Amino acid sequence: MKDSMIAMEQVKIFDNFLDPYEFEEFKNKIFYPNEFGNIDMEWQALPHVNSPDDDDDCFQFVHLFYNEDTPSSNRIDYILPIVRKIPNLLSVLRVKANLLTKTPEHVFHGYHVDVGPAQGLPHKTAIFYCNTTNGWTQFEDGTKVEGIANRMVIFDGQLKHSSVSQTDEPFRVVVNFNYFEKAFIDET
Repeated sequence: MKDSMIAMEQVKIFDNFLDPYEFEEFKNKIFYPNEFGNIDMEWQALPHVNSPDDDDDCFQFVHLFYNEDTPSSNRIDYILPIVRKIPNLLSVLRVKANLLTKTPEHVFHGYHVDVGPAQGLPHKTAIFYCNTTNGWTQFEDGTKVEGIANRMVIFDGQLKHSSVSQTDEPFRVVVNFNYFEKAFIDET
């Protein structure tokens, strides 16, 4: 993280989050064709990045793994090695993969929170970077987290952030996790 203004206790960065073997297995499932020449990961095209109200001609592809207490994908097993390593995870709210395509210039997509106040309770957001690109995640105060493969960044779920597209690689893939944390429940 560079030029950080957010208190470091609010944003935690874990490099090499998965061990090399687990990360390679995960990448193979997300990016590469199986023995039949097919990519097993289904992607849905969305005509916006943050909100259907956006008027910026940006789009993305998404894969919803988990939403509203229910698996939404037959590929839920792909993310289990990541879920098992998220510190203090108690309950998952949503897990969604986002794929952005290369743009000629960096495109800032707008500050947002992934899910609103989760049932009125504080929650966490974690972003897992699947590949290294020159795109990044930017927080409202200007703090940037570079998009580095096998990096996990965890922060308060109400902290506004934005994706910024890449100009170097054909696509940028992240998996967003929104969840309740054990530490919060233990304090109540």
